[in-house]
Amino acid sequence: MKSICICSVLLVAGSQIPKTASDRSNYRSMSESPFEGERRTLSKSEAERLHVVWNKPEIEATSFIGFWLKLSGELRMRSEDGKTDQPVTWTQPIIVAIARKPDKEPRFDKGLPDGVFAVKFLTINAPDEWPSNKKKRPTNGVFSASLSLSEIHRPIDAEGRFTVAMSLGEVRGRQGIWNADAPVLKGTMGKVVLPGQPRLSIPVQKVNACPTRHGWDHDPKVVIRAVNELRGLGREKALAALNDYCRLASPIEHDSRRARVPEEIDTSDPSCLEYLVEFVFGNLRDSRDASPEVELHKDVPFHREYYDSYERTGTPRDFSGWVQRAASKGKFISTRLRPPDDPLAAADDYFVALLPRLKAEEPQHLKYGNLPKDRPGIQKHLRRQAIRLITSPATLKALPTLSEEAADSDSRWNALKKSVAELRLQWDDELEEYRPTPK
Repeated sequence: MKSICICSVLLVAGSQIPKTASDRSNYRSMSESPFEGERRTLSKSEAERLHVVWNKPEIEATSFIGFWLKLSGELRMRSEDGKTDQPVTWTQPIIVAIARKPDKEPRFDKGLPDGVFAVKFLTINAPDEWPSNKKKRPTNGVFSASLSLSEIHRPIDAEGRFTVAMSLGEVRGRQGIWNADAPVLKGTMGKVVLPGQPRLSIPVQKVNACPTRHGWDHDPKVVIRAVNELRGLGREKALAALNDYCRLASPIEHDSRRARVPEEIDTSDPSCLEYLVEFVFGNLRDSRDASPEVELHKDVPFHREYYDSYERTGTPRDFSGWVQRAASKGKFISTRLRPPDDPLAAADDYFVALLPRLKAEEPQHLKYGNLPKDRPGIQKHLRRQAIRLITSPATLKALPTLSEEAADSDSRWNALKKSVAELRLQWDDELEEYRPTPK
C-alpha cells in the first residue's frame, strides 16, 4: 500500500533550508512511500544540464472539477559537450511551479515559496499504477501538471506572461520526497502566456462574490446585494445572468484556493447557486434535496449550519441544475430584500427559532454517524454573520473596536449590542450596507 504525507515543510539535507519558523511555513512539501521505479543520483554537473521544453499551456474544462490550468512539457538533459540532448529516462520526483502573478520577475534564490509560486508535485516516468501494467514504465521525460486557476492571478481582458520553473525532489531508500524549498534548476526557467479572465457584467460580479454554501466567512450583506441585483433585472435577464455565470465559472463543484474576488471568475464557487437561485425564484426543492443551509429571516440570509471542517466525498455536483429548475418552474420574486434596523437582535431571534428544529432533525442527523449539532457553535456562527452584515466604512468609523470576536462570549456580545444600539443603524438602500443615523 502506498502512503502519502503532505505537510507545510520537510527539511532535507542539501536543500536551501529557510532559517526561521515563519519562513519554513511558507513552503509546501510531500513524501510518498513506497516510491517505485528506476532512480538515479545526479551529480551537480548533470543537474545543471537539465532543461525543460515547455508546451503551450492549456485551460481545461473538465467534467468533474471545472476549469483547470494544465502545464506540460518534457524534461531533458544536454550532453556534456552541449551538442545533443535526450529526455530523462529514470523515475524522477519533480516540482512544477508557476508564478502566482503575471509580468513579474520572481527571485529564485529561496526556492519556490508558497506566496510567490503555485506548485505541483509530480513524478516523471512513474510506473503505471494499474496492476495489469505494473511492468510498464514510460521513459520519455514527459510531465503534465494540473492546477486550479484560482491559484494564480490572471489579468482581466488581457494576456499575462507567467514565469514557470522546476526543481527536483529526491529519493531516500524507498521514500520519495518533494520540497518546494529545493534549488530551482536554471535550465527549466521560462515564460508561458495565458489568456486573461473575461470582464464580467455587474450582475455576474455580484453572483461571483457570493460565499460558498458551506458557510465559512458567510457574509449576508454580499448575498443581499446579489439577490437584489437579480430581482431588479426581471425574470428573463436574471436567468440570463445566472446562465452567464455558469458558462464562465463552470458550475461543477470545485474549491477556490482564494477568497471570492467579484471581478475575477477564477475565484468562483458555484455552490452558492444552491441557495442564491431560490432567493430569486422561490422554493425549487423536491424530495431528493436536503433542507437549505441558508435561510431568510427578516430579510437576512443566515447560514444555519456550523462546520469545524468539511470533507467532500462522491461525485462533484453540477449546480447549474438549480438554474434549470428556476427556468422551468421558478416563481420570480421582484421585491428587494431590506434587512431590519437591528440585525444583531435578528441573529438572536433566528437562533431561538432554530433550536426546536435542530432538536427535531437530530435523530436523522445522528443516524448517519454524525456528531450532535454544535448549538454553541451555531450561535457564534450566526452572531459572526450579523457582525459582518453591519460592518461598513461608516460603522467602523463610528465604532473602531467592532470585531467578530464579540460573538464568542455572551458578555462581549451583549456589550456590542449596547454599543450598536447607540449608533441607531439603518440600512442604506443605495449603498446596500448599514450606516449610523446622524446625530
